[in-house]
Amino acid sequence: ELCKEFHIEYTPIFGKRYSDLFRTFVRYRRYDAILMFQDEPRLLFFCALKTLAPFINLKVVSLDFISLRPNSRLARLKAHLKKWLLRKADLFLLHVKESAGYREHLGICADRLRYIPYIVKQWPTVNRVTDFGHNYILACGRSRRDYRTFMQAVKELPYPVKILAPRSDS
Repeated sequence: ELCKEFHIEYTPIFGKRYSDLFRTFVRYRRYDAILMFQDEPRLLFFCALKTLAPFINLKVVSLDFISLRPNSRLARLKAHLKKWLLRKADLFLLHVKESAGYREHLGICADRLRYIPYIVKQWPTVNRVTDFGHNYILACGRSRRDYRTFMQAVKELPYPVKILAPRSDS
């Protein structure tokens, strides 16, 4: 409804071969933008292609880009390479407000970062949690969670913890 004036085409980018990604890049070069969702390897490859073909005006937008803090010499070396490639990405849409790490370690300036509040995917499940009039800590989700560390961090707090997560076998 909001996008009547725009043509939006959803096309998954299949294949891990660089030749497949190159063909995708060439096929969409006349589009205004391509949106990459949580896909660092493909994002970096598209940034490399934009470096090699600066005459192609395709905007590369990343949604929910996740990159770990470099904690070793090799990771810092990789971060420098990422920093060099990511200068060709036009926009980063993040679900986190804290973006200092993106600026510090990856050189992504604030004008290319936008915060988008995260939409709860299982809102009916969250609504079924009752607090019985008490305070508690609610944690949700399964991916990229370290609940063992989380529980260590909150064990001294005077509040019960409720964790909503899909079963690991689902």
